[in-house]
Amino acid sequence: MAGAEHANTQTLPIHPRARTFARRRRVRLGLLLLILLAGGAYRLMLSIRLPVGYDEVFVMAVGLLEMAKSPAAWLVETPMQRSSALAPLWWWVESLPPRVMGEVTLTGLRLVPMLCSLAIPALGYACAARRFGRRAALVFAGFLALSDILSFCTVRSDFFEALLLVCMIPVVCGAGRRQRGVLRGACWAGMALTFFGKAMFIVALNVLGECVVAAVSGRDRGARVRGLLVSLILAVVPVGAWFTLAGRHYAGRTIVHEAKADASGVLDLIRAMTLDYGKTKAHVVGPPIEAAMVWLDAGVWPTNAMALGVMLVALMLAAKESLAGPRRGWTARRRAQAALLAWAVVGCGYLLWRGATGARFHLMYLPALWLLAALTLPQWRRLSRSRKVVAAAVCIVAAVASLGWVSWSDARWSVVRALAFGAPLAVIVGVIVARLFAAPSRGLPTERPVVGTALAAFVALTLWGPAVWGPAAKFEPMFQRNPQDATGKPWTESMLVFDNYRMGRIEAIRRRPESIEILLSNYFRTKQPPDLDGALHFAQRGVVHDPGNVLTWTYLGLALDETGAAVEERRQAWEKALELKPESEFIADRLRALRGEGRGE
Repeated sequence: MAGAEHANTQTLPIHPRARTFARRRRVRLGLLLLILLAGGAYRLMLSIRLPVGYDEVFVMAVGLLEMAKSPAAWLVETPMQRSSALAPLWWWVESLPPRVMGEVTLTGLRLVPMLCSLAIPALGYACAARRFGRRAALVFAGFLALSDILSFCTVRSDFFEALLLVCMIPVVCGAGRRQRGVLRGACWAGMALTFFGKAMFIVALNVLGECVVAAVSGRDRGARVRGLLVSLILAVVPVGAWFTLAGRHYAGRTIVHEAKADASGVLDLIRAMTLDYGKTKAHVVGPPIEAAMVWLDAGVWPTNAMALGVMLVALMLAAKESLAGPRRGWTARRRAQAALLAWAVVGCGYLLWRGATGARFHLMYLPALWLLAALTLPQWRRLSRSRKVVAAAVCIVAAVASLGWVSWSDARWSVVRALAFGAPLAVIVGVIVARLFAAPSRGLPTERPVVGTALAAFVALTLWGPAVWGPAAKFEPMFQRNPQDATGKPWTESMLVFDNYRMGRIEAIRRRPESIEILLSNYFRTKQPPDLDGALHFAQRGVVHDPGNVLTWTYLGLALDETGAAVEERRQAWEKALELKPESEFIADRLRALRGEGRGE
């Protein structure tokens, strides 16, 4: 009996495959943590380094201050009038930090976007791993974590993409799958209540992909169509309720929107912000080459531009796999690739054709493209040796070419610059691609190329892109016409500054000195009619927040002048401003006038 008990307590030998599986699981977890930490560090750096954006002040901050004035402003008026979203969810979420903190601050504005931004890669991994396995999920999470466009557009409050993408990721990971439609409908509703126009475009691309899969499906075609109808109903009900509420609120009144001051009603405003968006926002519509900047210039968007070759090869492999479906059978992965392929190709092609110059617009299809690239990884390693060489050459040439841009405003691209910056990059990319091709056909690719790719992407993010031009950015570098100056160069200020930096006209890109307090003080002082109490409040807050900035004292002096404060108090403000910038004639003139005013008293 004792012998039997002893035999039962003996440790059974661990099978070698179990050891290998456990090791691969630990490697995947370690790589996931590395990727998430790198993406989180980059986002935190951007949030600290980026100055306050123009729309963060004049759309978000002003809108949140207006929301606090009345229940109607909080519920309907600000969400419908202050932005192009025509939706309330982001506004309601962003109103929470100011209520808790008691003030509208830059930290409060960026708190919720940062939390959403940090959650997106982890959410992408969880959703993709559940359906496609940990290997594809790891690559997908890498794209989400180390994307410069996604990071930039989800750490500032004026971009609604932070919450939009949280709702979008489950939809992307469910592409091509037969489903009841409840979760998808809830996500559609969340997107539409965050940014209505962009949500409609995303939903249209999603439906297009599902229709492609339904067309090639057999017995389950009816179930797929029913799932789409369920999703549509679940999305329409809350969105319809929101616009019905808004319609009743504005019944018989003109809606004064920031982009359309004479909207006759809710439907007229919806049409202007969706079907007529190219006319309403004509200043951000340009030639297709300008819209393609996100894929062409690694100086502006490094990880996205240098991944162009990878995406082109992935699209070709996905198309080949989808075409093989009728002959080899439609597996779950082939259905997903077919749906994502339609989503990515049509979305990208339409935006380039229409000339949408903002990088944020490309996030309506980029997650689908990234997941598609992750799903094609096994196909890369099944290529013949000659095709592997061609694929590697496409990746290297596209990456090197993206480094040749010198100036967009002067239309200059340099072969010398591309080769100078691209030589070490070509070696790195070549080694990484070679290791990926040499990896075993089954299981996780060797960890070295994965780690190398993540590190190379992180280094690129710190050397180029928003980390460099971000300090000068009211808006991102892009083609943008100025409605008030038809003769000027049609580029944002950050694009012109970055072009001058690359051409050697300036030695460094300096951080914009304006703070949220300075800009709000100026807004309230110059609006009609002026709000002098608000102007003085934010000017005083600016002095407390940044006492070494000459602008804070200048705007405090202007606010004190307008409010008719005591001469001595006004003189102290202007004297401090002159102390910080003694060469300023404007400040010196204001101070001389005050001294004369004091003698007159």
